[in-house]
Amino acid sequence: MRFIEFFGLPGSGKSTISHRIAEDLRKKGVAVYEPTYSMDHGKIRSARSVKKFLCYLSSSVCKGKLIKKIKKIVSENGYSGADAFKHVVNIAYKIRAINGLRSKDGFVFFDEGLVQSAVSLAINEKKSVNENVKELFAIAGKDYSPEIVFIRTSERVALSRAASRRGNFSRVEKIKDENARKAFMKKYTGICSAVSVVYYEFDGEKTVNDLAAEIIETVISSDCLQR
Repeated sequence: MRFIEFFGLPGSGKSTISHRIAEDLRKKGVAVYEPTYSMDHGKIRSARSVKKFLCYLSSSVCKGKLIKKIKKIVSENGYSGADAFKHVVNIAYKIRAINGLRSKDGFVFFDEGLVQSAVSLAINEKKSVNENVKELFAIAGKDYSPEIVFIRTSERVALSRAASRRGNFSRVEKIKDENARKAFMKKYTGICSAVSVVYYEFDGEKTVNDLAAEIIETVISSDCLQR
């Protein structure tokens, strides 16, 4: 199993491009799993919350030490209350998906994986994004070494895209003041740029067709498409 994580600004196109590539690969007969995309885009918000919460409860009962480790990282990043709980539930869901899919063949695409979680946690500036990445990967297991894809976009384009999306569920979309949104995006850009794990970087302002083709050619070997 090959794990591929996408990360970038809110509105950079992570979900759109990761799903497009997954669909292209499936047409070639390649098995692709999308645990985060399927959860966040294939269910209504209430259903997503219930499923993630059930995953959290199951993990708390069966793997209490894992939940404690996640809670510790979230707390060290300065989160408490409902915000902390949301981060813990999301991270627990991703790690459970990783562990549940290790033995399968094909690809697992995270449109928002553990690197994205590490970036999101670092917004509070209590811990560095790279400390978060290291600790989250350690929780996922020593053998977890995903290929990382950074979708780079300008803050202006990302803000414009985020504003045009349905719903107001991401952190930036909940910020009403325009200057505050710009400041948030600037900080987010800095954190993304500070990520030190090895990753592929692509221009998120290209067309979906061009970007998908480029990522498939660069990241996904041609051998996989000929199976």
